[in-house]
Amino acid sequence: MKTYIKRIMAGLLALLTVLTGIWSNGGATFAASKTANIAFWYASTKDSGVIKELKAGYDHGKVLYAMLDGHSAYCMNYGLSAKGGQLMNSYPKPKTDLTEKQEKLMTYCLYYGFSSTSTSQPSNSQCDKYIATQAEVWIIEKKIFGKSSADSVAKKLCNTAPDPSASYAYYEKLRDKIDGAYNATVPSFSKKKKSDAKTYVLNWNADNKRFEKTLTDSKGVLKNFDFKI
Repeated sequence: MKTYIKRIMAGLLALLTVLTGIWSNGGATFAASKTANIAFWYASTKDSGVIKELKAGYDHGKVLYAMLDGHSAYCMNYGLSAKGGQLMNSYPKPKTDLTEKQEKLMTYCLYYGFSSTSTSQPSNSQCDKYIATQAEVWIIEKKIFGKSSADSVAKKLCNTAPDPSASYAYYEKLRDKIDGAYNATVPSFSKKKKSDAKTYVLNWNADNKRFEKTLTDSKGVLKNFDFKI
């Protein structure tokens, strides 16, 4: 598996403090503010019921497929309901604090997971992938990524998808990609934390008429990375 180093598209992850059990019909579009347009459809074909690993005693309904300003958006707060979208701004605790580990896991989740810019009603296949990715977002937010309870959560949520088997298979691949990326060995000249990274100065090469710096990776892991600028 290759780990890709690139900029994540801005707006892919919305701290969408709505979702879960609103509106009886999918496809309605609401304006949360003068600059944000939200579209919802039901991704699930049936209710998931209680998922105690995420929120004990809460009887969860269907997973909603959300688009925010033309980009896929995922709910960060499992179990928070809303009426007509007004909680988008008025929820008393709209901020979800993530640890450094959670931020990294979430970045990989959104990079490898499902995303779309299509604002038309999603296909069954898109819903399968969306539910799997949404499950992973909630798993990471609840700090159970890598635990046996995470797979249990995903199984229950993916069982609501149009094709439960396809949805869970997508989740498994996504889980493994995230785990592989998070635990990847970085090149010897690089660091996992930006604060620990060394600054390299480029020197002018008169023959090539450009600034250059040659870096050697003693760990021999460069084949696992694609560098994009």
